[in-house]
Amino acid sequence: MYKYRVQIKEVSGRLNESVLPSKSLVVKSKTKKTDEQIFAKASKYYKEKYGLVIESADVVTDEYDMMLVDYDSVYNDAIRFVKKNSKKLSRMSELNGIQMIFSAICEKNGVKSDELDDAAFETIRDAAADAWDTIRSDTWYTI
Repeated sequence: MYKYRVQIKEVSGRLNESVLPSKSLVVKSKTKKTDEQIFAKASKYYKEKYGLVIESADVVTDEYDMMLVDYDSVYNDAIRFVKKNSKKLSRMSELNGIQMIFSAICEKNGVKSDELDDAAFETIRDAAADAWDTIRSDTWYTI
């Protein structure tokens, strides 16, 4: 998922509503878009919703566009979560445990799983699975 933030600088036209529109607009797309395509989409939205024409704006690619996820950092987050929630996780199946760890990592980093690109998704999933395996192996050896 690609996210683009449009910072609107100047508009013209007559406002259709009594409420002023936000000067910042987020455009989401499943495919990568050019600045011109994003500007056109934002302009169309403003025209339909508010009756305004965007005269000037900046398009900023959101930080999740090419998300770089550091495996070691994510793995450490996963290990901390597993240690803190070991009792709860010990009663779960492997799949549910890994999903819980994955969700916790996403939440800690303030991102939704559907916002992740494929590489980031795989990195977080691998870290969650490795953290699960580490905890399971620690339990195995302490018995």
